Amino acid sequence: MVPAHSAPAARISQVYDPLNGLILDALIAPYHRDERDLLVEHLAALEAGSLLLLDMGYPAFWLFAALQTRKLDWRRARQLGGRPELPGRRAGRRRGDASG
Repeated sequence: MVPAHSAPAARISQVYDPLNGLILDALIAPYHRDERDLLVEHLAALEAGSLLLLDMGYPAFWLFAALQTRKLDWRRARQLGGRPELPGRRAGRRRGDASG
């Protein structure tokens, strides 16, 4: 049994295709590894033109350069009110509301 106060021993990272319901690539690494470094390892599993949805912990100029070099597009998910919000969609806008 692991004590409740112990630190995590591993970091799990995956690239998921929500359209097809597939995990395209997955990694298990020591917890001290940076998630941005793991993302760079995932890039080999992606095709040019792929769209990545990244959480707010990923921004780094060197990472954006790596994505641009591989012709990968990305968007940052924002967390508002307990649910992720895609860029370009304003908070409070109702589904089907074409205004704004």
